[in-house]
Amino acid sequence: MDPLVWSVLCTVLMILMIMIELLTPSFGFFTTGAVAFLVASCVMAFRESATSGYVMTGINLAIFPVAVYFAMQAMKRSPLMHNKEIVAGVPVEVQKAEAPNALVGKEGTAVTMLRPSGTAQIGDQRLQVVTEGKYVEAGKPVKVLKVEGPNVVVEPIA
Repeated sequence: MDPLVWSVLCTVLMILMIMIELLTPSFGFFTTGAVAFLVASCVMAFRESATSGYVMTGINLAIFPVAVYFAMQAMKRSPLMHNKEIVAGVPVEVQKAEAPNALVGKEGTAVTMLRPSGTAQIGDQRLQVVTEGKYVEAGKPVKVLKVEGPNVVVEPIA
């Protein structure tokens, strides 16, 4: 076969390798193949004549970035791309948080043992709470003393 035909065939294979690289995780294997076909295309064209070699080099250098661009556009529309956010398996209810000072004075129940931190049910909210050093058994009633930043301070109700 004529070297110019081989040159065009190598250019087509270069474009194919670029498309495959963007659709499969090959860590550069197909990109290396595309560059090899680019070089082979130029070498085959130079075997035909210097003029056709320079022309094919210019064509290949113009086609390579265009092929990458169109391959990336095709990849965006591909079913392989996920346009949806992946959601965790456990549904979470978003609750509106009350103003921190609105909790002061409310009563609830220790869900876990507070030594001195743990979880308490205050109204309809489960909160991470701390005591002022006292241990509180799970299931015992507690009262919110104050809210200091993220810390909800409770005390046991005697």
